[in-house]
Amino acid sequence: MACSVLFTSGCVSKIHVAPELQAIHPPDKIKNEYVGAKISLINNEKFGEIKYMTGSYSVPVEGNMHEWTEQTIALITNEVRQRGGDVAKGSGRDIYVSFQGDELTYNKWNYSSTCKGTLKVETGSDYKKQYPVANTTGGTVERACGGAITLAVIEFLNDKNIMVFMRSN
Repeated sequence: MACSVLFTSGCVSKIHVAPELQAIHPPDKIKNEYVGAKISLINNEKFGEIKYMTGSYSVPVEGNMHEWTEQTIALITNEVRQRGGDVAKGSGRDIYVSFQGDELTYNKWNYSSTCKGTLKVETGSDYKKQYPVANTTGGTVERACGGAITLAVIEFLNDKNIMVFMRSN
C-alpha cells in the first residue's frame, strides 16, 4: 500500500504506449499530387501484436503495433482522399502497411520525448520500402509516437514510386 502512495512510478511493471495521432500540418509538407486511383491499405501486423521497445525507461515499454498501424492507415486514407483517390478493400491495388515502434526515450531535464519507428510498405507490384523516422517533442511519449507516424506518412506520400502506383489504373 505504501508503494502506491509514496512510490507510484517505482511500482509500474511496464508502460503501454498508444500514440496520439496528429494531423499533417502544414499540409504543404506533402506534394499536392492527384492520386485518382482506388487502393487498398492492408494492415500487415498481426492483430494484438505487442512489441517491446528499447529506450531510457527503467521498466519495459510496449505498444500494440496492429493499433499503431491502424492509426497510420487512417492518416494515409485521409490524405489519399484529399488528393482525389479512394481507399477501399478489395480494390486490387494493394498496399501492405506496417508501422513498428523501435525506441522510446524521455529526457527528464527538458521534458521531451523521442520516438523512433519504421513504416514498412509493400505494393502489389512488389515495390518494397522502409521509412525510418524519429520524432522529438515536448511532452509525452504518446505525442512523440503520433508525430513519428505523421512523419512516416509524409515520407510515404512523397515517395515518387508510391505516387505512381496510386495514380495508375
